[in-house]
Amino acid sequence: MGGHGGIADPLATLRARGYEVCRVGADQISVRPRHWLDDAMRRWVRAQKAQILAGLTAEARSRDGDPIVTGVTLRPTDMLAECGRAAEGIAGITAEEIYDALDASDRDDWRRGKIPARTLRAFAEARAERSQIERGKVPTGWDQQAQCNRCGPV
Repeated sequence: MGGHGGIADPLATLRARGYEVCRVGADQISVRPRHWLDDAMRRWVRAQKAQILAGLTAEARSRDGDPIVTGVTLRPTDMLAECGRAAEGIAGITAEEIYDALDASDRDDWRRGKIPARTLRAFAEARAERSQIERGKVPTGWDQQAQCNRCGPV
């Protein structure tokens, strides 16, 4: 991306070139597809990081809390950003992992406003637990006794 030092809106530039860009956590960004990023592009993105984060922050503030907007088709970038918000504070899960775990019909439902943020958050928590189990770890809280109405203590 040499010669792009004067670009006023690097977020719009990346999106115009087909990249999906979202915030991951407080001060990280995700630019996908990653395999399109050569060394020069990575350096350019790093140099523009503050402006990109500012643009993403402005977008987030323009929404009224819940990013679901009836009658508007939201971009994959919006979905990835929402996955990032859903993953905040959950150990062992990233926005990309949540996004990749959703199938096409889930993504379409989200774009149509059928999956609220709280449902995506619950999905993120469930995926994090599943990931722990797959790695042979016991998820937090799973080592405590519970009371089953049919079986008794379990």
